[in-house]
Parts: sequence; structure tokens; C-alpha cells
Amino acid sequence: MIIDLKNTFLFGKSIEIKDYQTSPKEIDFKKSNLFISKIKSQISIYSEDENVFIKHSVNLLFSGVCDRCAEKLVKDLNFCLLRPIKISNETDFLDDEINLSDHKLDLNTLIESDILSKFPDVILCKENCKGICLNCYKNLNNYNCKCNKKIIDPRLKILENLL
Repeated sequence: MIIDLKNTFLFGKSIEIKDYQTSPKEIDFKKSNLFISKIKSQISIYSEDENVFIKHSVNLLFSGVCDRCAEKLVKDLNFCLLRPIKISNETDFLDDEINLSDHKLDLNTLIESDILSKFPDVILCKENCKGICLNCYKNLNNYNCKCNKKIIDPRLKILENLL
């Protein structure tokens, strides 16, 4: 969805979008095992002291597998951002600024880029996930395996003498 911000910049007219929903497009999350539900947003664009700001909150639900134990998971991602909007052709601007060459703002592109910036690099089923045993491949969250935890890489075995 493209929004024309000309009236906001010239006359200070605010824009409120209470329930904006988008479907995730082909977003490269660097993880092929994720499914993302519809993305819900609340958007407010307003002028204050001759500056224009966008405040938007995003809520989405995603499912996939834990990066440590490979168990299925369903989690939500919620965040709220306040960012200034500038009209400029310059390429040098602050990270949190939205720099437009005209008065048109693409909401889908903005929301997708903000999701990418807020999405966790490591997805865990729980913060203290123990992962899997590298010997018996059991989920250590559910089992206490009796495997020898002190396995040394054979290439480094000679260094054991130094200890």
C-alpha cells in the first residue's frame, strides 16, 4: 500500500490506520523452515514541530523449528517503532530515518524491512533450551542421556597432553 504524505508535510494532516494487515511476501529470513502468519499493524503518521513521524506497531505469529533442539514451535513477534520521515534525495541519513525522494511511502516495504531488523537471529523454543546430544541425538530438554560429554576431536587429541 502506497500512502501519499504530501498533505502531512504541507498542512500537518495526520494519518491513522487502525488495523492494517499484510500477507508475508517472499521475505528472506535466512531460514527456510519458517511460516509467517498475516502481519497486523497499527500505523500513525503525524507532524510535530515541522517534522513528520511514523509510529507503527507490528504483530505477527510464526512457526518453525528451534535452532538448538529442532522441536516445532509457534511464537509471536511484537514491536513498536517511532521513526522520522524526511523528503530528500540524499543517500546519507540516519538508520532510523525514512528517507523519501517524493511524498510516497510504501507501507509494505517499510513493515517488511522493520520485521527483518527485529526478527531474532536465533529462534529458540525457550530461552534455556539445552539442545540435542551430539552423540545419541536425544533432545536434552526431555531426556538426561548418559553419553560421555567430554568427547575430544581426534585432530585435537594431541593437545590433551598439554592440560
